[in-house]
Amino acid sequence: MQPAESVIDVDQGASGPEGDARWIVDPLDGTVNYAAGLPWFSVTLAYQERGLTRAGVVLAPVADVLARYAEDEIATVNGHEARVSSRARLADAVVSIVLTSHFSDADVTRTAEAVRRLGGRARGVRIIVSGGLEMTLVADGQLDAFVSLKADVVSHAAAMPLVRAAGGRVTRLDGGDATDDDLERIASNGAIHDELLGCLRDV
Repeated sequence: MQPAESVIDVDQGASGPEGDARWIVDPLDGTVNYAAGLPWFSVTLAYQERGLTRAGVVLAPVADVLARYAEDEIATVNGHEARVSSRARLADAVVSIVLTSHFSDADVTRTAEAVRRLGGRARGVRIIVSGGLEMTLVADGQLDAFVSLKADVVSHAAAMPLVRAAGGRVTRLDGGDATDDDLERIASNGAIHDELLGCLRDV
């Protein structure tokens, strides 16, 4: 007997019967970038069973990035094995953080404080706002960390397990492993993770 499936689409919400299997689709992660003609947007697709991502794809067509994930089998970026960077100090790291127009004033204030702290500690801070792509870049060692203080299930479901399979960590600010239900998602190469969380403590 096949499990009931549902689909979550960032534009359409959930459709189909609820069950222990579902597809999560973000057809355009980075809408503002796309509309502005910037290359930092992606399409993400994740297949989940019982709340765990079993397979996922992240495609950033203009940035020429394609990531594939299959539980215990595949974790690749552009055809090569996904592997996080080896940088061990936040001072040497490039970190991206989400700051977007739908944030409330409180969200903006909190994120701005995080940027201020990181600006004084990290090698570089970037605001890209395509979470699936950014986590993929962490998994590929191009970014050392990604910070989202107000996340959603849709953009990151395909990429969180990719980061972990590549040797990285994805947690909340309290250090507990992040899930689809958590608003905070801090992804890193693992080596700088504790220092990164310390920098952002109580933000």
